[in-house]
Amino acid sequence: MLISLLYTFAVLTILAYFIVMPRRKYNRPSSEGSDDDGGEPIGLDLPDLDLPPGISLPVSDFEPDYNKPTPRIFVREDGVLVYS
Repeated sequence: MLISLLYTFAVLTILAYFIVMPRRKYNRPSSEGSDDDGGEPIGLDLPDLDLPPGISLPVSDFEPDYNKPTPRIFVREDGVLVYS
């Protein structure tokens, strides 16, 4: 019983510390202007994507066409491949 009281006291102490502890204030950059020295697109016709520094192209979001039927390949008895 003494051990459970110690664990309860420890948990309550930790919870009280997190409640009383001052929160960090993060310095947010000003939102004035749209150019933040992020990676700029290569082509002039591409939009300004506000990419992080060092990245010049957006990540490829290619997804295959899942509704496209896959080609089926059969081998006839005489060894000829048949595509359907």
